[in-house]
Amino acid sequence: MRRLNSGVICAIAVAVALLLTGHPDRAAATEADLCRAAAVEAAARRGVPERFMLAITLVETRRKSDGAVGPWPWTVNVAGKGYWFDSRAEALAHARATLAAGQVSFDVGCFQLNYRWHGSAFDDIAEMFDPALSADYAAQFLLDLYRESGDWLRAAGHYHSRTPRHSARYRRLVAAALDHPALAEGIGAVAPAGPLTAPVRRHAARLPDGATLPLLAAAAGPLIAGGSPVPGSGSGAGGSAGAVGLGALAAGRPLFGTGN
Repeated sequence: MRRLNSGVICAIAVAVALLLTGHPDRAAATEADLCRAAAVEAAARRGVPERFMLAITLVETRRKSDGAVGPWPWTVNVAGKGYWFDSRAEALAHARATLAAGQVSFDVGCFQLNYRWHGSAFDDIAEMFDPALSADYAAQFLLDLYRESGDWLRAAGHYHSRTPRHSARYRRLVAAALDHPALAEGIGAVAPAGPLTAPVRRHAARLPDGATLPLLAAAAGPLIAGGSPVPGSGSGAGGSAGAVGLGALAAGRPLFGTGN
């Protein structure tokens, strides 16, 4: 076996250090891939088009760093203000502090699930930051909405809001994201899913087809009394993106707004 000289060893060490210490480009790619992989795997498991799952996580949490655009798992939106944290621990701490302050309506994670409307589907708010668990829930929610309308784009609009003008605006954002170059990075670039982890298996088992809408209705309480429509995710899963135009998507500006 040939022995490596010190120069080669140094070069390898530098390369490894860049991978492990969070070089901005590498960190952005790694974190984005957490959402992308979860989206693709959940889409296959639940029977949802992966392009729509990838588009939704991109619209909800997109982050641009050194020219790289992609979704970001450690994202929190409170009252229309978005926060992108460098780590899961920081994002979770912010979410817990928000709860401690008495605020229960805020969006978290790859798919910006709203704690007020969807938190009961998870054992703890920490689970909502798990890309695989949140993607599984988002995929089932999108599927349940599709079964209402028979149209994936309309279902995506209702994922954000049942209010027609907010739903229509969100549909335009998702339609634009479907053609965004960053979406292609998630298609065919994610390794096939392996066996389900125990947490995902437990979560999937307690979330059968059609389970998300009754949960949403129960969370809504009197807001749906008298036959009012069940809230969508602007009141539910991802209310963060609704108040911006298509220009923000093209320019890579944050997509957070007030929603609902």
